Amino acid sequence: MTSLQASDAVTEGALLHPVIPTQRSWKFGLAISLVCVTVVAACATGFLVWKSQHDAIVDLRGQRQALRNEIVGLNAKAADLGTRLTTSRNTLTTTKAKLAKSVKSYAKAKTNLTKLSRDLVAAKKLAAANWNSGYVSGQSAGYSSGQSAGYSSGNNDGYATGHEAGVYDASDELTCSDDATVTWLPYCG
Repeated sequence: MTSLQASDAVTEGALLHPVIPTQRSWKFGLAISLVCVTVVAACATGFLVWKSQHDAIVDLRGQRQALRNEIVGLNAKAADLGTRLTTSRNTLTTTKAKLAKSVKSYAKAKTNLTKLSRDLVAAKKLAAANWNSGYVSGQSAGYSSGQSAGYSSGNNDGYATGHEAGVYDASDELTCSDDATVTWLPYCG
């Protein structure tokens, strides 16, 4: 028998006569199966780890792009704020200069107002003194003039009217007079 024939005979014999596993070959098969299951589980676990890491990397790339966009927006806002700050500083400098000028004008106006206030107090005092003097002078002159004119006029008019009325009323009862100036009555004497 040649070696080829011998191997065919072994193969035929194995096919014709199934091999009943022995306890040792059964343990070996179980070990091989466990190794295969472990390898498959390790591959599945590795794939799941790779997939989660890949997804995390994709998420991080998206976050990085969002942060870059946000940085670009913030840089634009910073440039705008810088421009507005420069404008505000220039406005503030102009306002500061105007305020300094206004403070000087205010100080000058305050000085003038203080002087005017003093002048007003002095003018009021002078006016009060002149008013008192004029009042006293006018009152005195008016009183004297009015009293004199009123007394003369009233005295003369009152005397003349009273004298005539008294003489006339009294003469109704008189029949004669001792007075030589009374011409309407006969002389009693």
